[in-house]
Amino acid sequence: MAIAGECVTVEVSLANPLKIPVVLTDMALIWNFFPGLFSDDKNQDDTPKAVTNEQLNTAKNTVARALIETGVIQEVILEPLETKKVHLNLVPLQTGELHITGVGYSLGSRSPNQLTTEQRPSFASSITVHGKQNLEVQGPRLNTTKEEKCSKMYGPDRRLDLQVVPEMPLLEVEFHGFPQTLACGEVQQTTIQVRNTGCDPLHRLTVAATQWDFFSFGHCDLPPDSSSPYQVIPDQTDPLEPERVQQPRGYSPVAEVPIPGSSLESGASVTVPMWIRGPTSTDTHHIDFMFYYESVSKNPPLSYRVLRHRVTLKTCNSVSVRAVAQPQVDKQNTKTSESLTVTMEVENMNKTQDSTITEVSVLQVSCASQQWILQHLSTQRNVDIKVSSQESVFLCFKATRCQDCLKESGEGSIKFSNVTFDQHQISSSTPPCSDFHFKSLQQSHTDRQNIQQIDPQTSPQELKNNNQSSLSLIVFWKGYQVDETGCSCAIVGQHHIHMNSFGVPVTSPPVPKIRMELSPVVFIRDSNSAPNQITNEASKSQLVRYCLVHSPQMEHDFHKSRLCFVSVKLVLHNCSLEDVECEVTTRPEVTRVDVSSVSDLSATDKPKSQTFTWSGLVLTRVRIPIGQTRTVPATACFCSAGVYNLCNFQVSAALHEGATVDRMFTVQQQTSPSIITIYEAP
Repeated sequence: MAIAGECVTVEVSLANPLKIPVVLTDMALIWNFFPGLFSDDKNQDDTPKAVTNEQLNTAKNTVARALIETGVIQEVILEPLETKKVHLNLVPLQTGELHITGVGYSLGSRSPNQLTTEQRPSFASSITVHGKQNLEVQGPRLNTTKEEKCSKMYGPDRRLDLQVVPEMPLLEVEFHGFPQTLACGEVQQTTIQVRNTGCDPLHRLTVAATQWDFFSFGHCDLPPDSSSPYQVIPDQTDPLEPERVQQPRGYSPVAEVPIPGSSLESGASVTVPMWIRGPTSTDTHHIDFMFYYESVSKNPPLSYRVLRHRVTLKTCNSVSVRAVAQPQVDKQNTKTSESLTVTMEVENMNKTQDSTITEVSVLQVSCASQQWILQHLSTQRNVDIKVSSQESVFLCFKATRCQDCLKESGEGSIKFSNVTFDQHQISSSTPPCSDFHFKSLQQSHTDRQNIQQIDPQTSPQELKNNNQSSLSLIVFWKGYQVDETGCSCAIVGQHHIHMNSFGVPVTSPPVPKIRMELSPVVFIRDSNSAPNQITNEASKSQLVRYCLVHSPQMEHDFHKSRLCFVSVKLVLHNCSLEDVECEVTTRPEVTRVDVSSVSDLSATDKPKSQTFTWSGLVLTRVRIPIGQTRTVPATACFCSAGVYNLCNFQVSAALHEGATVDRMFTVQQQTSPSIITIYEAP
């Protein structure tokens, strides 16, 4: 099928079997056209007569040119034994049936534009011969009946037989300012120019992409000279007052392109702003766009049309965010937690020798939840938090339950609370921030439903509590990037953390799960002499699971006693099928060679500024049988009030085989942060 007024292109492969160059001039397609289809005249009883451009009659060629515009290639030069592909096109101007039958050309041995009189070889001649090559395409082989299976029979090929239908809208899209490289989570504003080059107006213009959370259309009132894609809240706005946004029912992978009037007339063009966000994984991404649109006219020959486009984008490292929420137990009401302690670790993933992004600043941390509001705890407003390459910063926040959450629980509104460190507060409830957040949230729900299933024994109360504990964090960051010319420019981005349960750390970008490789099956006589099956590093780092048991909060009067001691128990569990020798050290810089013959060493670590120290325990070794649990007591020493993470020690393990111990200790996977809050006694 072809559209009247639109170009039809045919690719033809040309081969020169001679050992002399061949010049083809005035090359064009030869066709037969039967006009009169899709005509409103119902009294046409006669079969329409065929019109062709093969005739050399001037009058007939004039009629043919009025029906179809045929493209002509002035000259094609084929070197000896050369094969070349050419594209021939034509534009039908009227409805009917179009049959492309062949290719017409003029054959010569030299090009008038290529050789001069002095360069002309002896065999060159100015004589040209008109030629024609029929296009006969072999159809698909038939294999239905017994006769067709026994003999080679082919069906007709209709690719060159086209029905020309009335005019339709034709869409053209141009991307302006589209980058080739983005940092993970970086947000940039680009524009797309939508143009209707067809004869009819179009409407219902939508777009979809393979990564549907990659782009967003929004209405954001930004200054023309603004270098940031985010909208800023006025300074007089109270930062503790949350912004309320109606929760969308669900984001569709198909987005509507916001064009004025919801339709685009013939020959009109519209420029639409579009925000893009870099994928969270470092790789070369191929993102396919598909634009869908329909004609405004009634009963069009085609119900819809599509336009496809592919972009190639390369992403580089930016930041990694890891957060966990712990409930603060209320002495009066132990069932319901009215506040949470949210700990976050922001790490700059750029390597020291990589000068692409020099440093990253944390601008703001926003919380999107139906019941929780985020506040400062270990941080302050208007404090510049910078993270250099391969460095990380540890932040603590306090999330309190909204007082009017019970009254507005049925309204389905999302509250955005902002904890800002910059002089300007970013509006996290407006596009494109909110659009990327809701798309990431829905993608997180989809991924979780694919890998998890609800336990049928789970009570409705547990499901309700899990829903109430859900909150999302939006981390806004700013980096300074150095391009190839040595110029520095500022880039901004956002990362999303979606927490649905207490005490479970969440990482953005998510940590890929290491696939456990199964060892080959070995047949042995004695099961006791089975060789050690744990060989890879991923399995060796999961021999022991551990956690800390301590009070979540404590009050101490530092005026009476300058040091506050808290008893901590380290619980170790053997998860392997062999006895394990476990080593716990609070000072990883202590080498195992110096203490190889010592089972327990006690000392007092030197205190560090703005942190705590372990008193008594430096290094100890514990043997844990199969499936058993052991406890290691320790004492933490604090010199000031604050929020502390007690997981600053190292646990290593090795398999214990009889009387010998494998000296190759492997550091075990770190557990989630264990937070304790020290208050100043009144």
